[in-house]
Amino acid sequence: MASCDPHTIAGINPETTERMIISKGKVKYINLIYKKVEAKIYDYKCDVKLLVGKEHFRAHRDVLSDASDYFGAMFSHDMKEKGQDTIELKEISPKGITVMLDYFYHGYITVDTTNIEDIIEAARFFHVEWILEVSCDFLVQCMSIVNYPAVLTMTDKYTLGDLRYEILVFFSRNLEALSKEDDFYTNLPYELLLQFLMDDIYIECSEYFLVQNLLKWLAVDPVGRKDQFQSLVRQIRFFLMEAEELEALPEDVTKIAGLKEEIKEAINHNLNIMGQCLKCGEKYIPRGCRSVATIFSFSEEGYFIIYRDPSKPGLTMEQLGPCGLDTTDYQAMSQAKIGNFLYAAGGYDENFSSTPRMFRFDPRFRDWTEVAPMNEPRVSFCLCSSDHDLFAVGGVHRVHIDDDNEPETILDSVEIYCPQDNQWTNTTPMPIKVFDMAAAYYNGSLYVCGGISADPHHPCPLGAVYSLKVGGDDGWVKRTDMITRRQGHSLTPYKGKLYAIGGYSMPETHFSECYENEVYDIETNQWTQFTPIPIEYGHLYRHNGILNGVIFFLGGDTPEAFLYMYDIDADQWEEVEHVGSNVQKLAVLDVAYP
Repeated sequence: MASCDPHTIAGINPETTERMIISKGKVKYINLIYKKVEAKIYDYKCDVKLLVGKEHFRAHRDVLSDASDYFGAMFSHDMKEKGQDTIELKEISPKGITVMLDYFYHGYITVDTTNIEDIIEAARFFHVEWILEVSCDFLVQCMSIVNYPAVLTMTDKYTLGDLRYEILVFFSRNLEALSKEDDFYTNLPYELLLQFLMDDIYIECSEYFLVQNLLKWLAVDPVGRKDQFQSLVRQIRFFLMEAEELEALPEDVTKIAGLKEEIKEAINHNLNIMGQCLKCGEKYIPRGCRSVATIFSFSEEGYFIIYRDPSKPGLTMEQLGPCGLDTTDYQAMSQAKIGNFLYAAGGYDENFSSTPRMFRFDPRFRDWTEVAPMNEPRVSFCLCSSDHDLFAVGGVHRVHIDDDNEPETILDSVEIYCPQDNQWTNTTPMPIKVFDMAAAYYNGSLYVCGGISADPHHPCPLGAVYSLKVGGDDGWVKRTDMITRRQGHSLTPYKGKLYAIGGYSMPETHFSECYENEVYDIETNQWTQFTPIPIEYGHLYRHNGILNGVIFFLGGDTPEAFLYMYDIDADQWEEVEHVGSNVQKLAVLDVAYP
C-alpha cells in the first residue's frame, strides 16, 4: 500500500487542519478551529441514545445539534424523534457513527482503509463538510495508488466530485519516493498509470525515468501485463529523451509495433539541435506545459525568470545559474521566437560596440545557447519571425573607439536566419536606412513601420510603412502611413491586422510618450485608431507576447515594472500584476513548472 507523505497535503488547508500519520494507511485529522465541547462522551448527562445496527451509542442532544445540521433540525423542529430517548439511524454503520462521535466531541477523526467508506457515508448523511474534505484527502494520498478504480467508484457513489486530477498530481509529485516502496509495482494499477501518461500532468522526473518505471512494472508479470505495457509505452514522449537514453532502450520497448521508427526519429530530432524549434506538438514539450507570460530578469542578484499564468493570479519566480548573458547583454538585444524557442540578438558587446551575436533560449532546460551570429553587428533594430525563419531589419552599427570617437552607421540591410541551417543570408535591403522601428511578419510578407531615418529630410520619427513579399521579386512596397508617427513601438500581427502600440512620438520639439495606438488592416491598407494606453501605465516595453488574442506588456515609469494586457477583441486594457524591478523583456512561452 502506498504510504502517506505528511509533507504533501493536497486538498486540505494546513491552517485549519492538522494531519498526523499514525501508521501506514492510518491517519488522524484534527480540525484546528473546531469549537471545544465541555461535555464528556458517554458521561451521566447523556440524554439520548443512538441505535445503529444492533449497537447503542449514548450522547448529548446539544452536542449533536451544534455539530450537525441533521440533528439540529431534528431536535428543534416538530419531528417525531425530538422527544424520543432512543433514535434509530438506519442509513449509517456502527463504524461510521463511532468516528462521527469522536468528531462531534473532540474535533478529530481517525481514518484507515477499513473505515473510510463508513466515514464518508456518515459524513454525507450528517452533512459534515470538513469530514468529507479530509476523507477526499485520505482517498487521494493513501488509497488511490493501489485502489484507483475503487476510489473513483467511491467518489462517484457518494458524489464527492472528480478527484482524478488531484490523484494524478499526487502521483506525479511523489512517484520517485513511492517507487522505492515494497510492492509498489505489484500493486500499481494499470488504469492509474494509463490515465497519468495520457493526461498532461507536470512531473519533475524525466521520460527515461518513466520508461524505467514501466519496465519494472512489467517485470512483475511479463506475460499478463505485456499488452497493457505496450499501451503504456506508446504514451511516452520519446522526443524529450537524450540520444544515449534512446539508444539504450531494451527490446521490450523497441520491438513494439510502430515504436522503432518513432525512436529513430526521436534520435535524429535530438541530434538536430538547431532544427528543434521547427517541431511543434505535445510530444515535443515537457508534461504539464502551460502558455504563460515569461519575464526575464538579469541583475546583480542573479538571473531570474518570472511566470504569470493568465488563468490564475500570482507570479512564480525561478532563480537560475549563469547562462552566458547578463544585464548589459540582454537589455539592448532584440528578441523574437520560433515555435517555442526564443531568440535574442544584437545589442552591445563588453566595449559598448554593437554586436552580431545571437542566443537561443530553450524553455525545456531554461538555458541560453549561442548560435550563428548575424552578418552585421546591429543594435536598435527589428527582429521578428515567421513559423520557420527570423528577420533582422535595419538598426545601427556602432563602434566604440573611445569616449570622443563612436562612429555610427544606420543600416538598411535585412537578414534572414534559417534555424535548420543555423545560417544568416541577406535579402532585399530596405528603401531607407532606419533604426528603432517596428516589424512583423504575416502571411508571407514582412512589414516595417516608423523609426528614425538616416535622411535628415525625413520626418522624425517616421510614419512610413513598407512591406516585402519574402522570396518575391517585387521588392519593398510603400503602404499607407501610420496616423501617428512613432519610434520604439511594438507591432503585433493578429487575424490579418497589425497592432502598433506605444513607443515615442514628437508632437512638438522633443520626444514624449506615445499613448495613441492604431491597427493596420492588411487587406484594405488602412490604419484605424483604437483605445489608447492609460496614461497611468507609463511607458510600455516594446517586447511583448500574445496569447489567445490578448497582448501582454511590461511597463512603468519607475524602476518598478508592472504587467499589463490588452484584449484585442474587447478593445480593453487591464493592469494584471506588479512585477518588480530589474526586469527587461517578456515573451509568451509554453513552460512546465509546478
